[in-house]
Amino acid sequence: VIGVALVLLKQSPEFPVFRPLSYGVIDAIAVDAGWRRRGAGRALVAAATAWAESRGAAWLELGVYEFNRDALAFYDALGFQTASRKLRRPLRGSGPEGERLE
Repeated sequence: VIGVALVLLKQSPEFPVFRPLSYGVIDAIAVDAGWRRRGAGRALVAAATAWAESRGAAWLELGVYEFNRDALAFYDALGFQTASRKLRRPLRGSGPEGERLE
């Protein structure tokens, strides 16, 4: 095994402001370090896309951390666009990642 992707099919929330539809989510993706930059990640995303499309998904989404510049560049090259952002503010007594500083 040189890589793996976990892809889910989700439904939009049942709220009046949302149109009912399904969408795909790449929940996890990993490629062995020795196989990176050789097309394995691109093949996994292509397979995830085909799987989601075959099930009627309207789009494919994923989450990536802002500090992961290599992943951001990879997904940008594959046509992914930012749809939302999750913001956080560390509280007193915690480090930048939220860990408690004792």
